[in-house]
Amino acid sequence: MAEEKELIILSVGGSVLAPDAIDVAFMQLFRTFLQSWISKGKRFAIVCGGGRVCRTYQQALAEMGVKDPVALDLLGISATHLNAKLLQLALGDLGSPDIVTDYTTKPKLTKPVLVCGGWKPGWSTDYDAVYLAHQLGSKQVINITNVDAIYDQDPRKEKNAKPFRELRWKAYLEMVGTTWKPGMNVPFDPKAAELAQRHAITVKIIGKNLAMLDACLSSKTFSGTTLF
Repeated sequence: MAEEKELIILSVGGSVLAPDAIDVAFMQLFRTFLQSWISKGKRFAIVCGGGRVCRTYQQALAEMGVKDPVALDLLGISATHLNAKLLQLALGDLGSPDIVTDYTTKPKLTKPVLVCGGWKPGWSTDYDAVYLAHQLGSKQVINITNVDAIYDQDPRKEKNAKPFRELRWKAYLEMVGTTWKPGMNVPFDPKAAELAQRHAITVKIIGKNLAMLDACLSSKTFSGTTLF
């Protein structure tokens, strides 16, 4: 019997794939990185966020008087599908034949990389990644985002802000609350945090640094935050 290949669940922020314009250089490096680890026997399930595109469209809709959170979430979900489709096509034969946009049934892993977008209103793609991890039997999600760790203060405003290397879910939820709002910009969606806490899933927060992702996959010390 062939040895079961380890499955890595990644939640990749839209701000990583397309911070302003699409980051073609990063996506090319990311594709090469995935190829390297696939050759070592890994498989990946990647859930793509909406990022700037999501928030731009949601803001425009809100300015036109549409305040319904479900409508805003559905618009944001469409942005995640666009980013996921971009990644899926960029991966070529490595990627799943279609992007996953419905998690009602357990997705089939027919290719080395399963590419996923957002699913339902009321939560983010972070939630989808945790849900997928539980569905596929994984106890870890690696979150690649535009911040390199979770800090005790906003590092963009406070130069003395200190990163947490480890943080328990209870403490994290006390920091960010438990309410989800469309377009919410936090290191990790509070609804996803509650789900991860419920299923004892660890989440590693790292920045847009493939060296740190390499360290995570190699079980080495990395610069970032482990939520557990």
